[in-house]
Amino acid sequence: MPFDLLDGFSIAAGIIDPKSQSRIHLMPFVTQVTFVRRGKLKVKMKSPDDDRPYEIQHGSDEAVLTKQGTLFQLVNESFEPCATLYIVSPAF
Repeated sequence: MPFDLLDGFSIAAGIIDPKSQSRIHLMPFVTQVTFVRRGKLKVKMKSPDDDRPYEIQHGSDEAVLTKQGTLFQLVNESFEPCATLYIVSPAF
């Protein structure tokens, strides 16, 4: 059977509305890459090993890796929508 590059991954596209934020997430079984296709995005994270949460700012064509077991929140503080791509492994 030939190797399929996408085996083991789920991929979804999304839009984060201006001046909005997600709820705080915890995905105990998957690792997620959040790729900013267009716009600006703040990602707040706290892994079990961190003493306190930290923030990372991302712009177009940048990505953040959130390892399994890490609390995270996606925040769009701008007045423009933020287009994202979510790549998760293992696949849902």
